[in-house]
Amino acid sequence: MNKIKTDYSKSCGDINKEELERIAIELELIKKQKNAVAFLQKFQNRTNCILCNQELAGENFKHRDLTFVVCKNCGHIQTKILPPKDYPFLPETGYEYKSIYPYLDG
Repeated sequence: MNKIKTDYSKSCGDINKEELERIAIELELIKKQKNAVAFLQKFQNRTNCILCNQELAGENFKHRDLTFVVCKNCGHIQTKILPPKDYPFLPETGYEYKSIYPYLDG
């Protein structure tokens, strides 16, 4: 029986560089998310559902340190805290509209 010997080898230097760049981008995203949550937590809770306008009550759950509510009337999921106008695209949060929704020509 003949065995075919196959060698696969490549320097991992280019992959390491790409991985370090990806990690840096992810760390910056986490920092922005934490800033946005900390900023939002300074505001009051919602009193009404943003979809059906009924008094907001229902099951709560946390995601990225932020409390969300499932409206018991219509099932809409929303933050428990009422964000200010233009949130999260405020300078205090570190987000810009164009960084989340880039311009698409077309």
